[in-house]
Amino acid sequence: MTIRQLTASIYIAKEYLLYFLERTDHHSLQAPFASTFYRELMVYIRQHREGNPSLEKSRKTLAQDTRILDIKDEGAGSNFSVGSKRSVFSICKYACSALSYNLLYQFIVMRTPAETVVELGTSLGINTGYLATRTKGTVYTFEADCSLLKIAKHNLNTFPNVTFIQGNINQTFPDFLCDQPRIDFIQLDAHHTYRATMQYCKWVWPYLHEKSVVVIGDIHWSAEMKKAWTELKKFPGVTSTMDFFECGVLFFRTGIQPEHHILYYPAD
Repeated sequence: MTIRQLTASIYIAKEYLLYFLERTDHHSLQAPFASTFYRELMVYIRQHREGNPSLEKSRKTLAQDTRILDIKDEGAGSNFSVGSKRSVFSICKYACSALSYNLLYQFIVMRTPAETVVELGTSLGINTGYLATRTKGTVYTFEADCSLLKIAKHNLNTFPNVTFIQGNINQTFPDFLCDQPRIDFIQLDAHHTYRATMQYCKWVWPYLHEKSVVVIGDIHWSAEMKKAWTELKKFPGVTSTMDFFECGVLFFRTGIQPEHHILYYPAD
């Protein structure tokens, strides 16, 4: 284990301990919006705990794929993979969300109009597929690396409502927004830096509405990601936030008192 990996592991372990001590469950939730959302979420993941058969078959295949890819990583890189050359199975292990979180993001999409859904960071496409399954309109997924995008396109060839956008997100994302009237759901899981996270949120903010939801990935991944999450909770229009450790969720519903929740969530 490298110094970077050890440092990252210690930081995340410390953050998880704090999360563990502060998190609550449905017994402690009093706010009507959060209580209803959380109760329905728990029912949903129990009902769908086996996941999507075709996507889970792809996940199993990827978890055994020994191909080595030369990754063009324009973000903060990985805490647990050193260098540009990475195996597909290691990407599947470290960069792909667990099924329970795929279901969380899928459930959140269902709580929006789900016409324009955006994912920054396609990776291998498993999460993209889960979003697409519940999207009424189109999932626009952004990925800088062409080798990852090739695998994702293969995994998602039966999902006609997915549009892939390849290239540097700093260039492709603002160009994309120019042609959009509004964004219903956006998941930021690409560049895990304070600067990039705040920049993407500032770009997308004018396109959000009362029923939009913003998901910020890996909010406890590093000190600067935690800083970004802390500041975003105070952004104009945010009325409710939920911390599920792997991600933070921002809501904009009117008519509710500002509320911030740290919630128990199963990791797998």
